Amino acid sequence: MAGGVGSGVVLDDQRVRPSEKIWRLIFSHWYIADPNIPNSPRMLQEQAFSGDVSIVRVLPHMTEQFVDSVYSGKFKGCGILELNADDVRKAGLVFEYDHDPEWRQDTHFVLRRVGGTVQQPQLQKKLNSTQKAELVRLGCAQPLRREPP
Repeated sequence: MAGGVGSGVVLDDQRVRPSEKIWRLIFSHWYIADPNIPNSPRMLQEQAFSGDVSIVRVLPHMTEQFVDSVYSGKFKGCGILELNADDVRKAGLVFEYDHDPEWRQDTHFVLRRVGGTVQQPQLQKKLNSTQKAELVRLGCAQPLRREPP
């Protein structure tokens, strides 16, 4: 749980439960081979964790078919990286709920890092390079649930 010791501030949304599976949708330009190495395998790129990093909780209704239908098919065929919420929290990140009417209630969240001071913790939108590298490491430790085209 984030927040300074004794601050009484909880910045991590506890709707994302410990050990819960979450999905990060992966566009094809975030999953590419090294152009300098012939026949190299495609790998997850750090750009997949730049800017607002949204995730979806894998609730009973969350299927690949549901993901493919959101925003009139915007994510159809996107890769799916499945992560464990505990691993994401161990990387120093917290979950912020992001109400989006295209996704069902309590499904869509954004990863944030905690900045500020112990007395005044604040959510920061941009992940730092260490956090991005850890998410890439976690993502490369197992095959994607679904690879992008």
